[in-house]
Amino acid sequence: MSKKTKAKLLVQKINEWKFCFCFAFIMVVFWGKCPNLIWYFIMEYQNNDIIRFMTLFYNYFFLKTTWIQVFDCDTINNFIKIIIFLVVLNGGILLITYVLTPKIPSFYWEKHYDAVFFGTSQSYCSFDPLIFDEYDLKTYNRGRQQQTMNYTYYYIKDALDVCDIDVVVLEVFGMFYEEDDTGFISEGVRDSSLNDMRMSETKIEAIRECVPEEMQISYFFPLDKYHFRWEELDYASWNGFYNSALKPYYEEADRGYKRWTESEVCVDDYWSIAFSEIRRDVYAGNIKYLDKIYELCQKKGAKLILVKAPLPCYDRVIEETNTVSDWAEEHDIELINYMRLQDVLELNFYTDSLDGGTHLN
Repeated sequence: MSKKTKAKLLVQKINEWKFCFCFAFIMVVFWGKCPNLIWYFIMEYQNNDIIRFMTLFYNYFFLKTTWIQVFDCDTINNFIKIIIFLVVLNGGILLITYVLTPKIPSFYWEKHYDAVFFGTSQSYCSFDPLIFDEYDLKTYNRGRQQQTMNYTYYYIKDALDVCDIDVVVLEVFGMFYEEDDTGFISEGVRDSSLNDMRMSETKIEAIRECVPEEMQISYFFPLDKYHFRWEELDYASWNGFYNSALKPYYEEADRGYKRWTESEVCVDDYWSIAFSEIRRDVYAGNIKYLDKIYELCQKKGAKLILVKAPLPCYDRVIEETNTVSDWAEEHDIELINYMRLQDVLELNFYTDSLDGGTHLN
């Protein structure tokens, strides 16, 4: 072998090593923890066609060498086959993931709302968009069960990113969850919130901020989490299959409002304590996200209104509502406390509660 050939091979080897170290650095920056994978790439690159294929691109785009200078024709043909295989494989995985992943609600159809309601189940049990139709107001209820304030913030951010919303109405029961409340770690709360968000930078941020690190992968790549949904698809007709599998949105009944027919008698005298002026501290993490919601609405030009549904109404809720009311006064935000308007609302405690004083029906 001539000195010129040896020198050329040495340069190629150095270039490959430069690529491996560059690739390892990128992996560290973006993923943080992958020493075993990086070690595999560095030590096994000589016998790995995929790594050599990546080396081709490194040489071609960064060193401005030609493909023939790096690989012979047979090797390039093998790489082309690998590319085709990977494209087909990834395309199939993406298609199956799309089919099996839960669809997002019809909220995203519209680009403007006069008002959108956010919060916990207190929101979706209290505010019916159908009533606002009588006043020619376009509204939607985005309340979700036991939704903690961190998820609510990202719900509002996502909504303001995609829609022009005049008024953001936040039911404040989510402010009363303590730091150790199960809602912050509940899979049901995570799924009910994240499943109904479109994939976006905001959703990615929500996953990174709200989901435990060891569980995030199943929300970024949800095929494993939802592979069982193939049993729920409608195979009876093409139209049924399209609506259950391929249609990007589902039409949410009553625009998010939950219409119940059951009732249970309230046994406690809520009215007598609703006007208490006692304050109770609210979890600081909830205040942090309320501040962020306020700043976000200011930035987006949406008016923020806080409300407290008439139920539930007991000591702790009343006292913490008073604390949130102080925050609202400091920020010149309106808080409507329906616990103190039960006579105006003409609530019937024998028939108007779903579950004996926790939710309206």
